[in-house]
Amino acid sequence: MIVSVVICLLYIPLLAISRKNIKRYKGKGVSAVPYGMAFTIYTKLKSALNPEKTRSALRKLRVAGSDELEALTEDRYAKIIALLITIVFATAVLALNVSLKEACESQDFVLEREDYNGSEREYELVLTSGEVSEKGTLKVAPVELTREEFDLRAREMFLGMEERVMGEGGSFEKVTGDITLPLSDVQDVIRLEWNSHEPEYLTSFGRVLRDNLPTDAVNVVLTAKAYYLDYEAECDYSLTIVKEVEEETVYAYIEDELAKLEKEGRNQRQLALPGEIEGVSVSMSDTRIPNTLKIFALGFVLAFATVGLAAGRLREEEKERDDVLQAQFPEFVSRLSLLIATGMTIRAALNYIAKQGGERNELLQTGDSSKKSDERIYKIMYMGEEIKYSLNQIETGEGEASAYEELGQRLSLPCYRRLFSNLSHGVSVNDKQLLKLMDDEIRQAVAEQRDNIRERGEKASTALLIPMVILLAVTMLIVIYPAVSGF
Repeated sequence: MIVSVVICLLYIPLLAISRKNIKRYKGKGVSAVPYGMAFTIYTKLKSALNPEKTRSALRKLRVAGSDELEALTEDRYAKIIALLITIVFATAVLALNVSLKEACESQDFVLEREDYNGSEREYELVLTSGEVSEKGTLKVAPVELTREEFDLRAREMFLGMEERVMGEGGSFEKVTGDITLPLSDVQDVIRLEWNSHEPEYLTSFGRVLRDNLPTDAVNVVLTAKAYYLDYEAECDYSLTIVKEVEEETVYAYIEDELAKLEKEGRNQRQLALPGEIEGVSVSMSDTRIPNTLKIFALGFVLAFATVGLAAGRLREEEKERDDVLQAQFPEFVSRLSLLIATGMTIRAALNYIAKQGGERNELLQTGDSSKKSDERIYKIMYMGEEIKYSLNQIETGEGEASAYEELGQRLSLPCYRRLFSNLSHGVSVNDKQLLKLMDDEIRQAVAEQRDNIRERGEKASTALLIPMVILLAVTMLIVIYPAVSGF
């Protein structure tokens, strides 16, 4: 409870110092409050959070300047921290509510008895007198029947005894052989004893002595006696046997008092114990995990899962981006080599590819949006955006060779780093050497594409191996089971 209160109180100063940042997100409605608080936390812990790694990953996914990239990083951290703030606050409020509810409840507590035919339970209690506590035990018997309940059950049992002993369609008016006499009721609560008035013809255990019968039919009286605690009941049945067919301390005193309460309430399903007897408090020795602790554990698990999912999603986006670039590489190298062979400079060829890619992306964006999401379109046009970014760098005064070198580093894949590193050197060579360089790149790209296809095929075959093994095991089980079950 104290932890919940502390967490809730911490939100007050955090809310106060986040007023300006909350206004920053006023367009988000109710979400502006956690977003503003999250942005405040981000600015205070920016050095500890080390956003450079996230910024680098986002730069690989978005062609953006430094200001836009910083805004993307802030927005990503704000979303994650806002979700964490919401989870922690909701967890604290829920735990506080449970704590207050438990504190307001009565000090009395309830011990469950077992059913009528159950066994005795032993509960461990904590007895506290002042500052001294001692453990005690209380044995709780199963629920007991009242006299009225016993009489009702016994009457119902006696009425159904003929069908139970003789079976459906049988009758005590025609007993032709040994019978099985039950020793308890169906619920195994009431004990039964049988007494035969003519044991020479029918024993108290239900055995028929056919050889002793003087005539073809003899009437026998069989008495059933029902016992439960101090209660008794009996019923006579007339059957026709047919020949043919230690020193007491304060704690011991409290235990005795509890035992008395338990005995007095044996005809009730639940046993309610007081929270205090003669100045001695009584409480359960409960080894269960408190509800508030369970709630906090769930809250922290959700919080860690949120961070883990966010990091995993970022890595997944990076992988998708790398897969798209890898698939585009052979076509990109071929087109670039063809344009250079026509007499274009490297810069002009890259500019042409970027413009042509922009036109194709416009066609994609005007297509069926249900089949092509904005994210997929952006991944396809990512290469063209990066080329435009480098061309703009060159126009603003950066050296052409260094711009190409940096472009390869941003794309980060080995094939692109190698290509643009060679192009940075190709800026100062003649056309013949540049064409030879591009021919080598095409051959390398084709070889890499062949290796990638082979690798994907091997992964696919490995993935199919598991269901094949399962299918083989099921087939063997189908074949072997009939043979084994025949023994």
